[in-house]
Amino acid sequence: MRGRKFAGVLVALSMLVMQTGCAAIFHSSYSSEPIEATVVDADTGEPLEGVIVVAHWELVHGSFGGRVPSGQLKVMEAVTDKAGIFRFPAWGPVENKTSGSLEEKSPQILIFKSGYEFGGFTNKLERDYSTMSSRRRSEWHGKTMRLKKFKGSQQEYARHLSSLTISLRFAYSPKDCEWKYVPQILVALDQEEKRLSAQKIVNGLLEIDDVGQQNQCGSARKFFEGYLK
Repeated sequence: MRGRKFAGVLVALSMLVMQTGCAAIFHSSYSSEPIEATVVDADTGEPLEGVIVVAHWELVHGSFGGRVPSGQLKVMEAVTDKAGIFRFPAWGPVENKTSGSLEEKSPQILIFKSGYEFGGFTNKLERDYSTMSSRRRSEWHGKTMRLKKFKGSQQEYARHLSSLTISLRFAYSPKDCEWKYVPQILVALDQEEKRLSAQKIVNGLLEIDDVGQQNQCGSARKFFEGYLK
C-alpha cells in the first residue's frame, strides 16, 4: 500500500514538473524592442520589395497537453522597401489584461510574396523560463530572411497557401478585430483565392468576406476598400 502511495506521489510530482515546464512566465504588461530585417530571394540573394510581413505576439495558457492560444497582445504589419527591408517600431508597455503569457518564441513573424513559399520565423525556445523578460525582442532583428520561389504546380501552391491561412487563424477568427491590423496580407490572399478559382483550382483559401466577427467589428470589405483597388 505504501509503495502504491509513493508511486502516486511520484506521478503527481512528475505531472507538476511537466506543467511547470510548459508554462511561460506571467507578466502584467509587456513591451517590445524594434524589429528591422531584410528579406532576399533565396536563390539570387537579391532584396525583395513588396514582401508583406506580419508580426504577432500571441498570449498562451499552459496546460498538461501543451500551450493553448488565448489571444493576441499585439499584431503589426509592414511591407519591405526596395532594399528588402521592413521595420516594426518599438512598443509598450501594453497591459496584459488576461491570465495568459507571451511564450518564449514570440514574436512570431510571417512573410509572404506571391509566387514564393511563405516564411515563418520565431525566437528559439528557451530552457530557462526565469530569464524571460517582459521586454520582448526578436532574434531576427538585424538579420536576413530568405524566401524561396515556389517551384511546384498551382495545385501544390494552393495547398501550400492553405497552411498560411492556418497560421493566420487569429486574423480570420478574431477576438478583438485583429484582422484590421493585417489588411495587406488578407487582401493578398483574397486575390490569390480569386486567381486560383478562376483557373478552377480547388483551394482552401479564405476570402475577405470570410473574416469573422464582422457583426461587431464592421464590414471587412468596406474597411479594406483602399487596399482592394
